[in-house]
This record gives sequence, C-alpha cells and structure tokens, in this order.
Amino acid sequence: MAHMLELPGYAMYENPGVPASCTVGKWGIVIALRKGFQLKCQLEISHSLCSWALALDIVVTSPCPCVQCLICIYAPWDVGNPLCLTFWTEIHSVVGQAPLPDVWMVLGDFNAVLRAKERVSSTASVSTHPYQQFLSSTGALDLWMLKGHINI
Repeated sequence: MAHMLELPGYAMYENPGVPASCTVGKWGIVIALRKGFQLKCQLEISHSLCSWALALDIVVTSPCPCVQCLICIYAPWDVGNPLCLTFWTEIHSVVGQAPLPDVWMVLGDFNAVLRAKERVSSTASVSTHPYQQFLSSTGALDLWMLKGHINI
C-alpha cells in the first residue's frame, strides 16, 4: 500500500494487510513521517497485531527534546470476538515496552463506542468494551470523550 502513495518529503512505514485472497489485502497500516523528524526506532509488535498496528518511537526536538511513541491502529470491531480483547491487551504491551517513551499516543480507527449517545442503532452496554479497560489500566485520555458537544 505504501508504494502506491506518492508523498515526496515523507518516509513511509507500513504494516501490510493480511491477504483476504491471493490478490487482495485487508486492513494494514501506513504511517507517513515527514522527513526531518528523527525516527528512533520502529517498535516490535506481536504477531497478533500484524496488519492491525504500527508503532514508531520518534525524537521530537522542539520545544523540549523527548521521545514520542506513535502507535497507529485499526482496531477489530466485534467486541464479542476474542481478538478484540487480545488486541487491546497487546496494545497495552506496546505502550509499556522498555525503554518507556516520554510521551505516547494512539491514533487511528478505534472501532469503539464508549457512550450510548455515540450510537443510535443499539442500546448495548458500552462500559465493558476492552478499549475502556485499556484507558483505565493505562490512565490514558480519550480526546473524543473530552471534546464535549463540539463536532470535529
């Protein structure tokens, strides 16, 4: 997929999709990092995260030098599938990988509904979503939850 994107001035990193057939991939993650940013390393991820996640440690030099761990994801959507719980457990492991970065963030498609008002078609409980457990166990903040009534 990355080879199909023409982005001069960017370095491309990819975790390609798992083949759905002999000719078509499914899922996959591409990160385009502007040249000039210093890549410290591409983090090792477990085999179960193949095509679902990609993690980079990036050295940010301004305003204060620090290491930023950028984890990009395409999360499984079916909460009833054990893969969903495994996914968030594995992402938690990536966040806790030594050496710990100064700052970390997870970006992408979370496929998670944390509040009933986010979904009009279902009244299912949202408090037990593995993503909610991930937030609690890491002390992370979900910016979408913090945005209030503002549409972004």
